[in-house]
Amino acid sequence: MKMRNGVIHLVGGIVAPPGMLLKNAIDTNSHLTYFRAAIARADSGQSGTKSLGFLLGYSATNMTVLAPNDAAFKSLLFGLIYSTLLKQQVPQPTAYSTATSYVALPPDELFSRPELFGALTAATVAGILAYHFLASPNPATGAYEPNIRVFSNNFPATPAFYKTLVNSSPLPAARNHPGIKIQATFAGPFVNDLQFTGLGSFPPDPDPTHIYSGAPAKAVSMDNHAVNGVYFVIDKVLLPQ
Repeated sequence: MKMRNGVIHLVGGIVAPPGMLLKNAIDTNSHLTYFRAAIARADSGQSGTKSLGFLLGYSATNMTVLAPNDAAFKSLLFGLIYSTLLKQQVPQPTAYSTATSYVALPPDELFSRPELFGALTAATVAGILAYHFLASPNPATGAYEPNIRVFSNNFPATPAFYKTLVNSSPLPAARNHPGIKIQATFAGPFVNDLQFTGLGSFPPDPDPTHIYSGAPAKAVSMDNHAVNGVYFVIDKVLLPQ
């Protein structure tokens, strides 16, 4: 409700101040073990603000993070490993059983297996994860930074595009990336469904007319509030290309 000196938002309950940083909140979520392991892989050789783990634990940030759950990561990782083995001319039954055995490993072990580094390079994992951090331009520099905190009822009922940390890349194609398509469904003043659609798909679709036409990820847990931001647990890994 818009008033002369501000805006009043109706909420579904008492909102307590957050007590944990995003890093601690995510680290203690039992459904995000692959997300944590993926961040460790992406941060190989990185430090400071170039490290996603650092950003999650940095109290001065103000972020919105879309965190795919374990089932979402297992599905994507199986597909990546399976397709890589097929490209290496591994017989289909062997490729299937091998990919199945890998995704059964503990996530920290899976992401640290040297034989998988070709399919799960640190740069590839970092690029995918960067697509799950919403970003907005710094007014002074124009550079995209993770400085936007968005709750479910701040997302629109009509599809809209939000930029991500992918747009912080110096590469022109990444800097001009259209972002993630997001749509909220409201029941009265509250959101009861929140969908996120990525640009890419797996396996990759070569038809350029099919962009943003894949099945969207849905938020299975919304508005997890932390000191330095908010995170949503989603049921699919979003791909930037």
